[in-house]
Parts: sequence; C-alpha cells; structure tokens
Amino acid sequence: LDPERRGRNSSLKSLPMIEKEPIDGGSGDSCEDRKTDAFGVHRKLSSTPPKVILMFLFILAISPFFLMRRAGAKSGNGLSVMIIGDWGAPPSNQAFIRSQRLVARGMEQVLSAQLETPGHARPEFVVNLGDAFYMNGITDVKDHRFEQTFRFGDVAPKVTSLPWQSVLGNHDCRGNASALVELGSRPNKFHFFMPSRYYARDVGRTTWVFLDTCSLICGKGSESYEPSDMMSAVHSALAIKKKGPEELDQVLRGRDMKFNSTFYRQAECSNLPPESKPNPETQLEWLDAVLARARQRGRAVVAVGHSPVFSAGVPGRGHGDYPQLIALLHKRFVASGVVKLYFSGDEHSQQVIVRDGVTYVISGTGGGLDLHEIRRDRYKGLVFAEAVHGFAGVTLHGAMDVALFRVLHSPLPATSPPAGVNGDRQFFKGTRTAVYGRDENSAMVDVALGLQIPCIGPCI
Repeated sequence: LDPERRGRNSSLKSLPMIEKEPIDGGSGDSCEDRKTDAFGVHRKLSSTPPKVILMFLFILAISPFFLMRRAGAKSGNGLSVMIIGDWGAPPSNQAFIRSQRLVARGMEQVLSAQLETPGHARPEFVVNLGDAFYMNGITDVKDHRFEQTFRFGDVAPKVTSLPWQSVLGNHDCRGNASALVELGSRPNKFHFFMPSRYYARDVGRTTWVFLDTCSLICGKGSESYEPSDMMSAVHSALAIKKKGPEELDQVLRGRDMKFNSTFYRQAECSNLPPESKPNPETQLEWLDAVLARARQRGRAVVAVGHSPVFSAGVPGRGHGDYPQLIALLHKRFVASGVVKLYFSGDEHSQQVIVRDGVTYVISGTGGGLDLHEIRRDRYKGLVFAEAVHGFAGVTLHGAMDVALFRVLHSPLPATSPPAGVNGDRQFFKGTRTAVYGRDENSAMVDVALGLQIPCIGPCI
C-alpha cells in the first residue's frame, strides 16, 4: 500500500464481525479525503516495498472475511450491498437451476456496471436472505449442497467473490442449521458468513442486525399467537400423513388453507428438528440490547431476516403476516425509533410495504423455486409488488437508496406494464432507469423501483 495512504486506509482499521453486540465501524475520516478502489486498496503498487505487497496478498488470500471487514469503512461515494433471497435451487430441478443462474447473471451485470462506473459506490458484500439450500437444508459441513448451491460462479464470478452475509431460511432450518453456523463461523471457499444464528455489525454509520426468524416463528410459545381453530387444523393435517417435510408439502398443498399464510408454516414447524427452533427469548433480549445501543449512538438500524413481517401475497399461497413477527419484531422496531428498513425473503415476490414509519422490503425472487401470486385487493401500506425474478440493492451515503431489480430472459417492453393494482388504483411506481444487458446469453435487468430512506444523520 502507498505509505502515505496506509495509515488512513479504513480496510486496515475496520473492526471485525460480532455476534452478540454491535461494534463501532469505520475510521472516522472524512468522505472527501479517500480515493480507493472497490476494496479500499490503493492500486499504485509499483513503488511499494515487496514485503508490503506480499503481506497484502497473504491477507487477501487467507479469508473472504478480509473483504467483510472493509464494510464498516467509508468511501467518497458511499458503499452498497446486494441482496438476494430464496435462491438455492434444488439440485435435481433444471428449471429452477436455470432461473437461479438467470438472477445470478443479472447480479453480475449490475455489479460489473457499478465497478466500471467511475465514482460509483462499490458493493461491499451480498446479503443472503435464506433458503439457500432447497428443499431440506444440509446434513453437515461437508455436504455437497454447498458446491451445488454456489455453482453459478461461472456466470457470476464477481458476485461470488464477495462475502455472503447470511441468515437461516425455513428450508435451511429443515436440515442441520448448526452445521451452517459452524461453516459460516470460519473462513471457507464459498465466502459464506454466518457466525451465529443471529448477529449484528456496523456498516458505515448504520447498524445491521441479522435475525433468526425460524426460532421466532417456530420456537417455544409460537403457537400461542395463532387462532386455536387454525392450530387444530394444523394438527389434523399432520395426523393425516405424518412423514417427512417433502411428504408434508404434498399433503398441505392440496388443502384449502383458508386461515392465513401461517397455516403451512406452523405445520412445517412441527416437523423441524428441535435444534432448529430454540427458545426465542434469548434472541429477543439480545435484540433489545442492540436496538437500545443503536439509539444511544444515534445509528439507524437495518434489520434482515428470512420471513417477512407483512406481505401482500395471496393468503395460503404466499408467506407473511406472521402474527409472531408482528408481535415480536414490528412492535419492537416501531418502539425503538431507529429501525428504518427490514429486508426479507420467504415470500417469492418483490414488495415494499410501509407500516408505522418502518419500510419492509421483500426480495424473495432469487430463482430457487416458483414465484408467488400477488393479491389484488387493497393491502395496508403497500407501495409496490411484483412477482418476477430479481434481487435488491441498497446504497448508503447521506441517506439509504434502495433499488429493486427485475431480471428477465427477453428484452423489456418499451413501457413496463403495471405490476399490479391496489384496489382500483395502480401502485406500480417503477421506472426503467437502467438496462444492464441485452445479448441473448445474458439476463435483461432493469430497476423496478427506487426509493430513498433517511438515516439518523448521515448513513456513512
């Protein structure tokens, strides 16, 4: 590294990831006095002593966690994050493997465009919203599913080279969730990062909390949030054919799920391994402490979890409106006054819902399974909804710029059709601000929706 810049380079000062409490990130230097590349590294190495070059190469090679540590730092043009959910296609389903690779191509095109654009904020990591291992998670740390899940590296090498900060999805929890945490706690070639079932980190001047929604929805006491008649129906369904998760899928898929979207999830909860649904109280106590500290420090909070709190998906077919998450998360978010954003997957559509000052962004269309239908009646707080493959992104600078990207096989029409209606009012607000690919071998990507959310003071 250039000796003059080495002392001020944030990538050497940024603090490590944490599991149980947030930490200060960044170096405190101003945005204007730093001109670094995507990883905070000054590129003029020709005059650098050989020992310093070798040291840098060694640090870069030993772990993808080196890149993660850079995420707390600031750059003159902000920092950005890519977000994908529900993307780990079953290894035997070629149709879903193709859709997974389609979305990966789209992410690679956007990332390449960002890296090639002078002055653009550089992506720091990818947020994996869960369900990376359809249908039943993994068995152990040597499970070949890791190779299968990350097989799209040939079409998205830049994306797979970034660290993947991850949370557990419900399909991940069907398997050995402890093995995922074990692998995610140490350096690995997949750049897969999950040091605990829930954890937090500082990113710029924001705090990001990564939550375990499996335990919140399925853990001790979860049934008490559900109507008694619905739980009776769940137990009745389980008695019909008490087998494994895949057989349960077939039983429940043929039923009239007239209650709500949590009917299926509570039936699934009954079949999860005990270690996949620990008592949620410990996590909630930890979350209360994280939010309290963020409030004291004047930091906005971005929350991440697999399952959505609210969703405009068709009841019984999509996922969301979980009474457990409304009671345990939404009320906490609102009361804290610092939670600005909650990213989730689970529901296989892209949605933006605003409730009580909190913006809920769903991006569960990573291609791992089929898309979900969007309801056509009015839904409180709904800003946008569309069932199309894609991913999300957020750029932090003075505020947070959130974008939902849609990915298609064919060129986009001259004018994009409405994504849906909210009663008799069209609510599609997207504009085709950018198209990143047009050749027949690449995905067609455009921005479906963009919105800006303020932090508490600057975001970086």
